[in-house]
This record gives sequence, structure tokens and C-alpha cells, in this order.
Amino acid sequence: MSLENRSYTTSIQERDIDLLFIQLVETSSEFCRWFCQQLFEDSDIEELLSVSKSVDTGNGESDIEIGIETVAGDRVLLLVENKIDASLQDRQAERYQERGVRYVEKDICDTFSVGLIAPADYVNENDREAFGNIITYESIITCLDGLSHDATPFVSTLLEQAIEKHAGSHDGHSPVTKKIRQQVQERSDEFPDLVAYETSNNLVRFRSTHPEHPKSVRYVVWVIGSSGGREAMVRLSIANNNPDLEIKAIQEYVTEEFGSLDGFEIRDHVTMDTVRTYVTTGRDASPTNDDYIEDIVSTLQRLVSFSHPRFVESGQFR
Repeated sequence: MSLENRSYTTSIQERDIDLLFIQLVETSSEFCRWFCQQLFEDSDIEELLSVSKSVDTGNGESDIEIGIETVAGDRVLLLVENKIDASLQDRQAERYQERGVRYVEKDICDTFSVGLIAPADYVNENDREAFGNIITYESIITCLDGLSHDATPFVSTLLEQAIEKHAGSHDGHSPVTKKIRQQVQERSDEFPDLVAYETSNNLVRFRSTHPEHPKSVRYVVWVIGSSGGREAMVRLSIANNNPDLEIKAIQEYVTEEFGSLDGFEIRDHVTMDTVRTYVTTGRDASPTNDDYIEDIVSTLQRLVSFSHPRFVESGQFR
């Protein structure tokens, strides 16, 4: 087995995400402030008091508990349930609320808030009503993109793996991703050297088979679940499990050479979506309508036809 391009883990688990959050909350004041404000809008944080995982209270277990003190002097406890693909347990949201009430009664905190973190496609209206506060993995990835914390590329990669795990736990290929992959195959003459190597409920990943194209550069279509599939991101990604010097060289090359790629955003500080743009369809339109699928595939073709020959001809990434 090659030691190159190996995944951080072959099976992401909820406990892995729990530990990532504890690490980020503890070490990044920016992330801590953002995350807490999603759950408790009045949390103008003065101090992080504690962050814990797997807290057993006799009334069930809290996946994550965060204690903060606000500028006003209030002690606030945030109780967080984390889900990737497992179903919610009976009265799980209600038991979180009961736990918070008991904390207040015991004078452990002055007030509390309960929330759920999960992939966007996991959450339904009943979950929103039961928990009140929902933070999707996708919104967390967006937040991490703007942080300078050294761990954010690693965390984003694992969150994306968790999103894919959730998608794969259902029907494997949604009608949207299936149609995207089929149309790319039908237009294969427009995508020389490109093969689809992974398809899930909301992602189609492509890689180049050309020997002089960098193996770490991938082309991805992400069908965004929170939009009902009516918005898709077309992006160029750089695999994180590569030497830092190689990643930096690709990022610098993209910055120098991709400025004339109209309609795409260049984000040389990230790896998950170093080059990206969005494709949308109407709110009332079916996400499988032919015009939308064709627009997505044509946008992918525009990215690949610009990027692929430049990487190959540069001679820098053999």
C-alpha cells in the first residue's frame, strides 16, 4: 500500500468530531466566540470557563458542554448534541433541556442553551423545533475558512468526511449527483484524462490520470443539501495529506496563473476549495432539471479546461 495520499481516517466517528470541537474551542478564541454566539446570541464572551465531552449526568449524556462567562457576568452553559448519521434517541432534545434546568437549579450556571450540530442533510424540521439551535457542519467549514488557526484545514477535511459518511449512509447516489456523473461521462471528449473516482449523495469527485498533472489536485462538485440541492459548488481542491511544500507550491501557482479564470473565486489560503464558484437553479425548480445539470457540468468543464492544461504544461508538478 502506498504511503502517499492516505486519508486521516478510514471511518470518521462522532467522538472524533467531539474531540475536534473541544480542541478548537480551547485553542481558538475566534472559533469559540463564533460557535457560542450561534447557540446563545447574547454570549458576549468575557472568559471561557470550561469545555468537556461525554458528560454523563444521570439523565443521559451531553456530547459537548461549554461553560462561558459573559461580559455582564452571567455564567452560561451550552449543551451540544453531535450527530453524523445515527438517529436521535427517544426524547433526546427534551432530556438536554431537562439537564440544563437542573444545572441552573444547582447553581452551576445562571442560564443555558441547547443545540445540535450535524450535516445539513441530517437536519429536518422536527430537529429544528426540538433543539431550537442548529449548526451545520457546512457552516462550520465556512467559518473555519476565515480563521488563521493552523488546524483548520485538518478539521475541515474531517468534517467533509463526516458529511460524506452521512450521505453514504442513505441511498449512496442522489438523483442530482447521479445525473452529473452521467453527463460528464456522456461528454467525456470534453474531459480528457478526467475520471470520477467517488460519488456520494452530495459529492462527485474527479481526478486526472495524466502523469504530469499533480495527483493532489482534484475537481469536485458539491451539491449543497441545505439548499435542497438547488445550489452546487464547483471547485478545485488540494488534498491535505501531502507535504506542506507541495501544497504551498500549488497554491502559489494558482494565485499566479488563475487570475484570468472569469467567474471563479481564488482562495489561495485554503485547500478544500482553492478555486470555486456556485451554480444555482430556481427555488421552485426541480434540482434534477436538465438545464441545471448541464450548467453544473459546463461550469466544471470550464474549470477543468482552464486548469488541467496549465498544470500539465507547467512542468512543475511531476
